[in-house]
Amino acid sequence: MRIEQLEYFVAAAETLSFTEAARRCRVAQPAISQQIHRLEGELGFELFSRGARGLSLTDAGRLCYRDAVETVARLDQARRRAASVACGSTGSLVVGACGPTQGSDLAILRDFMRESPAVELSFCGVNTRRQADQLARGAFDVVYTDVAQMGALEGAAFAGVAGCDLCLMASRHDPAARRGAGMTFDEACDQTLIFAEPSDAALGPSPFQRGAGKRLYADTQENVQLMVRLGMGMAIAPEGVATSASDDIRIIPARGDWPRLELGWAYMTDNPNPALGAFVAFLRAHAELR
Repeated sequence: MRIEQLEYFVAAAETLSFTEAARRCRVAQPAISQQIHRLEGELGFELFSRGARGLSLTDAGRLCYRDAVETVARLDQARRRAASVACGSTGSLVVGACGPTQGSDLAILRDFMRESPAVELSFCGVNTRRQADQLARGAFDVVYTDVAQMGALEGAAFAGVAGCDLCLMASRHDPAARRGAGMTFDEACDQTLIFAEPSDAALGPSPFQRGAGKRLYADTQENVQLMVRLGMGMAIAPEGVATSASDDIRIIPARGDWPRLELGWAYMTDNPNPALGAFVAFLRAHAELR
């Protein structure tokens, strides 16, 4: 028994005409009569009485019709659900989350959720040094990160890449934060700076390794902010994180010429998740509209 046989049977039962059923199913009339005949052979009883006045359902045919309608409806629903998963409009997407320093990427996630409400988002914590390994082994599907930190990862690709300006994050008790002035790149490099540990797939050393200041490292962006709040040093961050800074942290603007970061969504090109494909397509469409 095949789904086409049930669909042909339902069409014939509702029209009581093989010719009309063929029009509805967009097939030749002989295909309808042949498939229904085969279905009757498989069932072992007739579904239709064929007389001079045309077709009529047998008692067994009327019982089968009700079940066939339900079966076809369920199969059609399953087909639509499977198709939506295959095209990425439903399913699940795991996002690597770097904690409270992620502010600039939240708007795009909200927009994607509005466009694809059936995609279930979940989040996985990112260890900055091991983020390339986490991505490669599928701990998450996609992560918003500094492109240079993932650039050496084989098989990685990026979407939604954009340059961003930088700022300094300092404890509110830091004298530099209290004076309210900006800071040049050279001045910043002479400070104690706190960074998330560089990724194993980083392309090269940070431009902030120059200068006389001490360099401290943390395993997550959350711990970077914790160390800043404790007054252990300053952190270099994209301007977009200013909205996520706590009351204990002050933002010091960059003054003069500073390097710029390229931030984007990193993913593996061999990841077959359709929801990831839909998200990447959404990012590219969004970039074209900018």
